[in-house]
Amino acid sequence: MRKASRCLVLAVLYCSTCFGSPPGASLSSDQEFALVHVCMKLTRSTLNDPDSAQFDALSAPREIKALKGGIYRVRFQGRAKNAFGALMLGTFECGVILGKTGGVTAFSPRQIR
Repeated sequence: MRKASRCLVLAVLYCSTCFGSPPGASLSSDQEFALVHVCMKLTRSTLNDPDSAQFDALSAPREIKALKGGIYRVRFQGRAKNAFGALMLGTFECGVILGKTGGVTAFSPRQIR
């Protein structure tokens, strides 16, 4: 068990030092679009009715906040059906890693409102 936890810590340290933009660097509009798009795609896959989702990566109100190590928190608004079938406006959030080579990976999607 101890050996596995050391490997996990090393992997996290590796990711935080090898990925991402320098602190304070601004994102291009293409990078912003990629972050929002991949977050919306992952969020859509977790919904009760993915086909009902009304997300638009270009015009949806959104917030992108840079965290440490090339990780960004992406929040956006959209509509989706809840478990009762009602179409509801909600705010969704996920984490996104932007790699040095331009690769984008989303994780931990959730609805926050």
